[in-house]
Amino acid sequence: MKDLITREELVKAIEGKLKLDEDDAVKGAEAVLNLFGFEDRVIDNILEPQDRQLFYALENAGFIRPGMEVVTLYDSREWRIHYWILERGSIKKASIFSDNNGEKKETNIYEKLPDRCFAR
Repeated sequence: MKDLITREELVKAIEGKLKLDEDDAVKGAEAVLNLFGFEDRVIDNILEPQDRQLFYALENAGFIRPGMEVVTLYDSREWRIHYWILERGSIKKASIFSDNNGEKKETNIYEKLPDRCFAR
């Protein structure tokens, strides 16, 4: 099964990598998730100019990449199909590291323990 990307993961990744504020990151994440749905690819022809601008920024961040397919038509002409591919692994990684400027988030488990655990 595909590793699904949640809205929160994509928002965190966009905030961290593209340095956007939360409102813009939420709008961008929702636009991406609406276009891709549960698929890994979306055809370039359906994009509006503002979507394409977002996709170029996401490509620079490593969250999506372009692809192309050449199909031969029945009359021997070639037809090029351009599409975008979602890089789920890059998004997951960026959402984990987004809180600490690229450093892995470390949690101190001892801070969560009550003081009575340290008394002798």
